[in-house]
Amino acid sequence: MAGTTEALRLAIIAMLTCLLIWSSPGGCGAIASATAQGEDSQNVTEINAGVLLEGKLAEQPDLTMFVQALLVSDTFHVAISRANGGGVTVLAPNNTAFSVFDPAVLDCLYSKPASLNVLSQITKYHILVGNHNATELIAMQTVHADSGLPLHFNLTSRGRVRISDDDGGEAFMTRPDFRLLINSTIHVIDTVMIPPVIESVFATECFAYANSNDAPSSSDAPPSFHL
Repeated sequence: MAGTTEALRLAIIAMLTCLLIWSSPGGCGAIASATAQGEDSQNVTEINAGVLLEGKLAEQPDLTMFVQALLVSDTFHVAISRANGGGVTVLAPNNTAFSVFDPAVLDCLYSKPASLNVLSQITKYHILVGNHNATELIAMQTVHADSGLPLHFNLTSRGRVRISDDDGGEAFMTRPDFRLLINSTIHVIDTVMIPPVIESVFATECFAYANSNDAPSSSDAPPSFHL
């Protein structure tokens, strides 16, 4: 499993590197220069904010499943565009967050054409309007996702940043302010949040599929995620 995850991570990085080379001013030289200096907040003229965000997400070994979801749903460009515009905050579920889903549910999300819109709405729910660190999110209390839906932020008595929606769903930041970049911030979270407005569609499309004969079987599959 570890080998598969590492192979996927390297494949994603290779794919994005090709895109970065052609989309970044100065090509490989600009990317190499920014990497060599190791400072995310500098070299604005050499590498644009969207390219930097894309690369930082892709290089994290525990975010490969989220990156895969962004690629499959074709929503990476949403975060990139916001980073190059008014700013963006990314709530990135780690690989452990995805592991609560039955493999058949993930197969449904990633491969069924009818489910790609569901996956797109899920990924957009993790892309917030504006560039905000954890302290700012707590102070603002409510911030809207790219989809227009609100998410609420508060600090628990144990000092954890909690994210909640209007339907009782919640997640916690495991690594607040994980990456403070040019016009963007990445926070790592412990749960894949499902927009309340698509819960019934998600259940119909993918949980029914997971229990059908069309779904791939796995004798050691993790427990299914229940809405």
